[in-house]
Amino acid sequence: MVMKLIVIDNRMDRHPLHYDLLSDEISGIEIVEHIDEENLRNSDYDIIIVHRNNNELDIIEQNTDIGRLRIIFSGNLIHYQKNEIGHYVPLNQYEEEVLSIIKEFQNGINHDN
Repeated sequence: MVMKLIVIDNRMDRHPLHYDLLSDEISGIEIVEHIDEENLRNSDYDIIIVHRNNNELDIIEQNTDIGRLRIIFSGNLIHYQKNEIGHYVPLNQYEEEVLSIIKEFQNGINHDN
């Protein structure tokens, strides 16, 4: 199964970090600065990673049917936290936590099939 992942991060300087971390894990990866609200609502992304300062976060938090796995990251977060909306990851834990969360998600899907 090909998974679709989008990273929404308004800081272009972090895009290589996302690509380097995720491109080996998921082939269907897209990294954008912003995404139109209608396109986001009508998307079929399995995994959505969004920076907390992006405006798209409000749409994602208010519509839990967007994305099957949602990861929100920020340098202002101190502790990792998971709730019904998604995984909230501090930027200083981004690399280790995001890969762990994605692998766990993929394993859960593979066991469901």
